[in-house]
Amino acid sequence: MIVAGGSLSPRNSKNESMKLFFYIPILAFLFINCKSQLIHGQSSKVLPYSINKPHIMLELPEALKEISGLTFSPNGEHLCAINDEQGIIFFINKNTGLVDRELKFNGPGDYEGIETVRKKIFVIKSTGTVFEISDIEKKKVESKKSKYILKKSNDSEGLAFDQKNNRLLVACKSAPCLHESCLIHTCKTKRAIYALNLETNKFDPTPAFEIDLTELQSFLKKNKSEDELNVFKKIIKIENDFIPFHPSALAIHPRSGDIYILSSKGKTIMILNSTGEIIGLEKLNKKKSKYLYDYIDEDDFYTNDIEIKNRSRMNIPFKLSNDDLTKIFVEKAEQEGLYALKGHRLVGGLRASLYNAMPFDGVECLVKFMKDFKKYNT
Repeated sequence: MIVAGGSLSPRNSKNESMKLFFYIPILAFLFINCKSQLIHGQSSKVLPYSINKPHIMLELPEALKEISGLTFSPNGEHLCAINDEQGIIFFINKNTGLVDRELKFNGPGDYEGIETVRKKIFVIKSTGTVFEISDIEKKKVESKKSKYILKKSNDSEGLAFDQKNNRLLVACKSAPCLHESCLIHTCKTKRAIYALNLETNKFDPTPAFEIDLTELQSFLKKNKSEDELNVFKKIIKIENDFIPFHPSALAIHPRSGDIYILSSKGKTIMILNSTGEIIGLEKLNKKKSKYLYDYIDEDDFYTNDIEIKNRSRMNIPFKLSNDDLTKIFVEKAEQEGLYALKGHRLVGGLRASLYNAMPFDGVECLVKFMKDFKKYNT
């Protein structure tokens, strides 16, 4: 599965192993996994990815820092990307991260989703306009442009191919229904996914899936303890008493049929089963590492010499300005219940590992200890 900024797509169906999970943040890096906190319902299976450990990391050119959509090429040889400014498909080398080819299909616009359907590529604009591109091996192509029932207020972002039902699914980031006033009233707690039937070339005016944020709240309360729920809420900014969820990408697992939906706000992935039931919620947890890095960077007592663009979200090495205090730091930390902070034997210093077992409260405790240690040793 691949995630690019605000885009999510499964691996090409010809290669169904689904072992890789690509994540591209704004800094134009391609990761195949990122730190996360996963919440599963009882009906959910184990997530088929190792979210903690990247298999591959590719540094992408500066031109691709605003990627808004990503999929595999029809032959599976490249990653195909779009950005939200140009009508260009970028064919990215899977091994180097370099752009092997650019294919212009339209003029400038807010392009948000891209998906491969057999030998064709489909692209959607935020306004709901869909582009169908054939003969992609040619140097110059003509795209078929179609405007359907979705409006600008829906803010179409995610695009996925439902092979079983021969349809494209479109995730709406904003208004879930087709009349302009829907966000003003009861619909503000709803999110919608519409379906474009590829046989009839028509959208069904009724959402294929509808996400109710009140059900999301109920899911979390049912599957997490009160303390765990409070931690989850702490790392996600709550909006109007609801956990924020604004779909910006989606993908369908080719084996299970589960639907993975990425939210740009809250940095979460929701997992639905094929009937639309919420079976999992995953936090792409950047906030824990940011909280620790921000404190380390505040002054000279603690240092981290790694360039920001190369920093890990999971293993955070740091040193004391006075190396003689390192051993004392580790001993005092263990007395406070903070373990495994000793750095790698070849590197020295200190290291904090922020894997799933480390909740946000644990990072807060570590930072508090670091502040106290500095206070009594300067």
